[in-house]
Amino acid sequence: CWSAVPGTNTAYYPLDHYLAIKNEQDIIFRYRNYPSLVLWCAAVESTVGPDLYLSLKNDLKKFDTTRPFLATSGVLWDLNLTPYVNEDLPVGLSDDGEPAWNWHPEPFYFDIIRTVKYQMFRSELGQAAVPELNSLKKFIFNPGKNKNNPLFPLDSVWAEHGAWDSDGFAFKNYHQEISKRYGAAKDIADYVKKAQYINADGYRAMYEAANHRMWDITSGVMVWKLNDCAPSVLWQIFDWFLNPNAGYYFAKKANEPLHIQMNANDFKVSIINRRHKNFEKLKVSASVYDFEQKLKWKKEIECSIGADCYSEVTEIPRLDEMTNVYFVKLELADEKGKIISSNFYWKAKKEQPDLSELGSMQNSKPELKYSIKESEDEFIVEVKLKNTTKNLSFFNRLSLVDKISNEELLPTFWEDNYITLFSGEEKTVTARISKKDAKGSFKVIVEN
Repeated sequence: CWSAVPGTNTAYYPLDHYLAIKNEQDIIFRYRNYPSLVLWCAAVESTVGPDLYLSLKNDLKKFDTTRPFLATSGVLWDLNLTPYVNEDLPVGLSDDGEPAWNWHPEPFYFDIIRTVKYQMFRSELGQAAVPELNSLKKFIFNPGKNKNNPLFPLDSVWAEHGAWDSDGFAFKNYHQEISKRYGAAKDIADYVKKAQYINADGYRAMYEAANHRMWDITSGVMVWKLNDCAPSVLWQIFDWFLNPNAGYYFAKKANEPLHIQMNANDFKVSIINRRHKNFEKLKVSASVYDFEQKLKWKKEIECSIGADCYSEVTEIPRLDEMTNVYFVKLELADEKGKIISSNFYWKAKKEQPDLSELGSMQNSKPELKYSIKESEDEFIVEVKLKNTTKNLSFFNRLSLVDKISNEELLPTFWEDNYITLFSGEEKTVTARISKKDAKGSFKVIVEN
């Protein structure tokens, strides 16, 4: 990345071209049989000089014709300097526009899809993501020890693990938005909990933004990053210890093959069908509830959707008579009424979202029952949750913990997590864990 830049004194880097060509051939031979390799790219955000570029291109024609070749991950230089790449353009992807590795409001991601050139595939998009507290304590040993710190809970140790910034590039906006939206953290556990709300909304919005103009303007997005190369509070949807944060599960939901969503920029309800077949007689239910769970608006629609496309079917209204914090619930069902996709949003009436009232909700844990089955090498845990209270049971996090130490067992592969249930609602989810990672006897716990 930026090791060779056209029009600068690095344009023909690396200097030993003979060795560079041998290296690129070795890379092709080493990785061409990897099933996870999707494409070859000459360089990231730049490109190399003509002899190295053409050598790589020709070697790929000889040694691997099974994958596409891209000139670059993004054209960020004067193309008059590199006529030898012209026949391979456009590459169809970009990370042009405002830097997108820091926190942004959810509508931002929808806007860049519509306004920034070359958005056929967004090659880098991400935000900071504080991990769960049990992971955080493994590398910041006493987080939040100084409650009088004006940057609470940040300090120099946090900075060593990703809480750094330069002109709003990385962690600053994310950190500030936690308290702006959800109120000042009472302690480190409260800070981490509120960070998960930011993680969930942010990473879901990145993918749902691509969804809302898929096949029209864009074909997808690649996040920066799935995980970090060391214990970190920065770019990740699962951490160094293989513990997913809320961003993972909300991104997973956004990538369902058949998905329902509310577009953050205009509140339109969209169905996204990534399947290569049509769906008939689908049933859409869109509901708006106030902070007390009182239904304020509902619309039900029967519709169909073609293969590989999106369809905007209705719009969520901005209601004048509404509590400051309110909730939007979406469901997509087949013709027999089976729920295929569901989505849940917590919104604020004010333009600058003030969601601090979420902290005043009663702690309404759902009833939890579970059963454990075994296969040859793993345990399969079926968990049933039911909200038996009259209140909203918000953002329930499930985990498997050792019965003796109460330490969370990782990696555990949950079907879904950070689950919200209205009064009377129930949901069943499955978790899988290998027997070697389970270690001994374990139990399921739920926190909200």
